[in-house]
Amino acid sequence: MNAAAHDLLTRYRDLGFELVFYSARRKGPTDDGWPSAEYRIDDYREGQNVGVKTGVEIAPGKFLGDADFDWADGIPMVKRFFPSTAFGFGRESKPLSHAFYTTEAPFTSLKFDLDNKTLLELRSRKRDGTIGYQTMVPPSLHPSGEMVTMKMCDSLGHVEVKAFVRAGTLYAVFCAVTYCFGVGSQRFKHEPRLAFAGFLLDLGLEPDEVITIGECVAELTGNTVAKVRGEVESTVERRTNGGAVTGGPHLADAIGPKGKTAITLIRKWVGRVVDATEGTDRDELALLQRIEALNERFFIVDVGTDTVIGEEIEHSDGRRRWSEFAFRSFEDFKRKLVKERPVPQKGRKPTAFAELWLQHERGRQYDRLVYAPPGSPVTVGSKDLQGWRGFTVEPAPGDWSPIEEFILDIICDGDKDLASLTLDWMAALAQKPGRHAETAPVVIGGQGTGKNFWAETVLAHSFDGRHAKVTTNTRQIVGEFNKLLSGTCLVVLNEAGLTTQAEVNAIKGLITAPTVLINRKGIDAVDEPSMLHFIFLSNAGPGSVMKIEPDDRRFIFYKVSERRKEDIAYFASLYRHLENGGRAAMLDALLRRDVNWDRLRIAPRTAPKQQAKRANWSPVTWFLYLQMRELGQDHWANFEMKNDRDRTKVRRVVKADLAREYGFYLQHQLKARDLPGDPQTVLQDAFRAMFAADGDTAEWNFNRPVKVEGVATRDFWTLPDWADFKARFAKFCGDSLDDLEISDAEQQSAYEGEAVPTSKEAEEAEARAKAAVGALIGQSALAVEEPM
Repeated sequence: MNAAAHDLLTRYRDLGFELVFYSARRKGPTDDGWPSAEYRIDDYREGQNVGVKTGVEIAPGKFLGDADFDWADGIPMVKRFFPSTAFGFGRESKPLSHAFYTTEAPFTSLKFDLDNKTLLELRSRKRDGTIGYQTMVPPSLHPSGEMVTMKMCDSLGHVEVKAFVRAGTLYAVFCAVTYCFGVGSQRFKHEPRLAFAGFLLDLGLEPDEVITIGECVAELTGNTVAKVRGEVESTVERRTNGGAVTGGPHLADAIGPKGKTAITLIRKWVGRVVDATEGTDRDELALLQRIEALNERFFIVDVGTDTVIGEEIEHSDGRRRWSEFAFRSFEDFKRKLVKERPVPQKGRKPTAFAELWLQHERGRQYDRLVYAPPGSPVTVGSKDLQGWRGFTVEPAPGDWSPIEEFILDIICDGDKDLASLTLDWMAALAQKPGRHAETAPVVIGGQGTGKNFWAETVLAHSFDGRHAKVTTNTRQIVGEFNKLLSGTCLVVLNEAGLTTQAEVNAIKGLITAPTVLINRKGIDAVDEPSMLHFIFLSNAGPGSVMKIEPDDRRFIFYKVSERRKEDIAYFASLYRHLENGGRAAMLDALLRRDVNWDRLRIAPRTAPKQQAKRANWSPVTWFLYLQMRELGQDHWANFEMKNDRDRTKVRRVVKADLAREYGFYLQHQLKARDLPGDPQTVLQDAFRAMFAADGDTAEWNFNRPVKVEGVATRDFWTLPDWADFKARFAKFCGDSLDDLEISDAEQQSAYEGEAVPTSKEAEEAEARAKAAVGALIGQSALAVEEPM
């Protein structure tokens, strides 16, 4: 072996360490008998890793303990919590990741984990008291490829087990709170600090300990360190004088999605080191702990004019876990807790725990429940419950190009303009989830094409489940009770067709309204500022999703490409990409995107949207369209005649002839058994809607008193020139005459209740239609009679 390795191994032997050797780039030995085996210096082979067994008595009354600082961001604050020692080591990315101490006795090793991350490990012996842990020391090669190097190699600090575990616990609490708020986030502000102080003091920590933790958190989050001491001391004073203070639930709210988990873990950690008999009446402390435990689940809050009990109920969809709010009356709350152990009262009858919680100053209570994400007009007061939980992952720079390509190639079927608009819509949702959208995607595609993957997996799963909902039941949205919309920024309606105009109008109202009235069963309805963003998904054709008006501006229609239909491997790879940094990268990119907010106000004209509009055309609209398409501009120009009165040129359509041909169209092409109204009246109403709109200043009028070559006015309608007619017809039906390719099936769907014709029937219908059009052109329908 080389001289440096020999010197280190000799130093370890002189300190009384028991060694173990194993392969490089491993963090521990794989031999079954290593805990009891004896490894001598001569057994070492060049390039092997070296470990030191923990929990071993290295000198009389001195047992080796290791503090493993796993969370790198917290290491600069280690000296604020741990006693001094002169033995520590690490590697290039973490120069001090371990510190060795001796304790007067071995102890059970402790691990402090949060959010699947280890913050700290205090390593000694196994739970059964045997030796079974070791720590890799220099000269070893870490699995990352970095060499483990010595930071200091002198005497080990000696500390009592109780003090060592307490120091580690305080450090772990600091790490957990800092991790949850975020390094450099500046989120550890006045109100969260007060809740932090109340929570830790309630757990039995000393004021100086709370101050130390708070100052370290403030330093790493970038908040004002100097204010922490005063806030902790004022909290101590309020508690002493019986004043109200905030605590764990308020701190959890301030933290956000990880808050409840963090509070539960910290309570567990601190409970291991705080003696309930020191400094506090045991019964009083037990009661406070029961109240705090109930506070984690229930709270008192005003909803409208009702004061109710709120409850956080856990939910899961297999990929996410979140909590929803439910509300109940005081009496219902008491019934729910009827089996809770009553609280003894000196000289009085024991009090039901639910009753005591309702009256106790430490019971969790808020003025109101609010949701105030970015973009929301809501200002959160000090006594409000902020219900916003945000994203499921922290945004971070990275690659998300596979998702971008999926949106362009599959969701937008290669349409770059539509893809750009889609990314703007997604970015608006990410940047300002508290600001309701003014348009809503309607995504049409077959099963397995990817529409659900985009709406649910890519978008909905990026938000806490409290704020992103997927449903197939439109009654949850437009029905009498709509609690699903409370606190929701994204609603995905999957295969939920809006087939009535009333439903479409209700949804359009929700899209455009600044507030939404939340109606829950049994309590007051209350207005919330709207932050709704809707996405509609359908396997059916455009016309089956919803009825839209000709001038609709709210719905963005998509037709998803089928090139990746049922491609399981493709979508599995996209999912893996999302879960391995792609979602965080996507959110980061969307948050930084320069959004064109103006174009998000009006939905673009897309081919699927035009198909949806045509699916809602009335039979008379189809009839008029077919006549105009067959006649064309050139033939139209031949119908001009001079007006006897002022010699202006007009076009006339004989009412009886056109009505007769419309009836023929209904009976023979659409095979309608009963005509929907008098044909001439239906046509009259259509022309009135087309040519006599309010504010119309055109020189002509379809029913003006004019005499043409001796024909009475009441017998015909007058029409404008081709360009004017086209513009008015386009406005009337929401389409143009330029680029439509109409199938017989589309025409057939115009008459409600009739089946789509078979291929033979369609051929016959087409022949009849052509014959009818020819008759119209050759005879009198939209042609002009010769002067008498």
